[in-house]
Formats: sequence, C-alpha cells, structure tokens
Amino acid sequence: MYNYRGKFDPKKVLEKVEEYEVDSVCAPPTVWRLFLLEDLRKYNFSLKEAVSAGEPLNQEIIERVQKATGITVREGYRQTETTLQIRTFPGIKVKLGSMGKEAPGFNIGILDNENRELGTGEEGIIAVKVKPTKPVRLMEGYLDPFEKNFEVFVGQ
Repeated sequence: MYNYRGKFDPKKVLEKVEEYEVDSVCAPPTVWRLFLLEDLRKYNFSLKEAVSAGEPLNQEIIERVQKATGITVREGYRQTETTLQIRTFPGIKVKLGSMGKEAPGFNIGILDNENRELGTGEEGIIAVKVKPTKPVRLMEGYLDPFEKNFEVFVGQ
C-alpha cells in the first residue's frame, strides 16, 4: 500500500512498485488507464500478478499492459466486506467480458430480478449463496443492531 496525499500520480505509484519490488498489483480500470499514460517499458518491475477489479476491463488495456510488462491483467470481483469472490485465476485463459470463476469458499450464482438463478452466459445480478452454509464472516458486524444485517439477504 502506498499512502500518498493529493491527486493520484501514476508515475509516483509506478516508481514505488518498481522501488519496493512489488510482485502483485490490484487496481481498478481507471488506474490501469492512468498507468498506460506512462511508458511502462522503462520500469524494471518485479510483477508476477496484475489484477483489475471494480468494473470490466477492456481488451485494449489488457493487451497494452501485457505488451509493455509481459504480465496479463486478470479480472477480479469482491465486495468491501469479503475477500476475493470471483477471479480469472492463473491458469485460466483471460476471456473478454468474463470475471472468471468463483473463489474457493464461495458459492456464486447469477440471478434475475425475481431472484431466479440464470444459466451460463446469461446476464444478471451476482449473488453469494448463503445456504446451507454462509461464507465465514460474511456481513457480520457491519450494521447495528445485528438483525439489520439480515435485511440485505434475499431469497432465503
């Protein structure tokens, strides 16, 4: 983590990635676009992994980062209250428009607006299945009183 003040400066962040021999970077697409305003080839990175999260990453950014660094930016998805839930893990081919596969410990479904599970390739709402077993610590302690936590769960 790089604690900086003021406006985000991609050059300074990239210098820190190089200086501290960071081997894994996760950033939203907006940051990846800003990184590409710099000449990534001039850095001597120790990167082994690059992940994007927050919104879909377009193919052009993936290709430009890969050409400049040799690293493929992989998609990922998580929520503030969880660890990584979905990712294009190493060994899985990057597929445009796909976040990848569910992470171990999560049972992910895609639902329509009536909370019915959809099939492969259909667009819908990402849902974490909480029955029969809720992932450890999911949504615990966020809201007070505790009962309010359960208002966010649907289709139980």
